[in-house]
Amino acid sequence: MNRNSIIEELGRLADAKGYSFYVAEDAFIPQNVKSYPSMWLLPPKFLSQEGRKSGKITYSITLQALYQGAKLPPERREEVRRGLENDLVEIFSSLSQHDCVIEVGQLSISHSSLAVIPYGDLVAKATAEVVTFF
Repeated sequence: MNRNSIIEELGRLADAKGYSFYVAEDAFIPQNVKSYPSMWLLPPKFLSQEGRKSGKITYSITLQALYQGAKLPPERREEVRRGLENDLVEIFSSLSQHDCVIEVGQLSISHSSLAVIPYGDLVAKATAEVVTFF
């Protein structure tokens, strides 16, 4: 199934960059994040399907990069944010080369100053549309 293939590939790519990888809804982040840096994947959202026996499926993928930043000075925080952003871009670029993926588009990345979990984390949130074939 394309959904599972995307999740497995994102996990492999995050692991290769040294991130712990998690898949669940946002509400479960505080209970599950055990180490930093981490990548948190929201369950892929099915957007559309073209074709019956073969065709394309489009998913909306949201991946969050988390880094513990409570004690970082401001200039180091900006450096970390740039690094998180670069890692997300590289992960989605690599995902576009996966066997079942036709295209990764509409990539957007935003940074949050609000802590997702109570450790003063830095968060970069990437959302993209991933078109796969079946």
